[in-house]
Amino acid sequence: MARRMTSPPARLSAAARGVWAELADNLERSGILDWADRSALAEYCELAAQRDAIRRQVDLEGGVIVANQRGPSRVHPLMREYHRLFLRCSRLEDRLGMNPLARARLRNERNKLPRLRAARS
Repeated sequence: MARRMTSPPARLSAAARGVWAELADNLERSGILDWADRSALAEYCELAAQRDAIRRQVDLEGGVIVANQRGPSRVHPLMREYHRLFLRCSRLEDRLGMNPLARARLRNERNKLPRLRAARS
C-alpha cells in the first residue's frame, strides 16, 4: 500500500502547513503527486507561505506603489523579494504539475514509461 501525503512534514511552519492542507490531498487524489514529491511540495508550501505573507504586508502598507517623502512614488521594497518567491513557486508548480500545461507534460511522461520498459525487455 502506498504511503499517503495528507500529513505535512513536521518541519513546516504553521503558515506552510495551511498551504499543505489546501493542496496535498487534491494533488495526490488527482494522481499528479505521490510520496516521492513530498519534499518538493514541502518546499513549495514554505515559499508560497512566505510569498503570501509578503503580499499581505505590502497590501497593509498601501500597495505595490508607495509614496516617497523624498521624491516620486516608488515600488514597495518588499516587491523584489515577492517577485523572487513568485518565480521560485512558479518553477516548483511546473515541476509538480500544478498548472494545466505541467499536468499534461507529467501525464505524457508517465504514459511513456510502460512503453520504454517494454522496449527494453
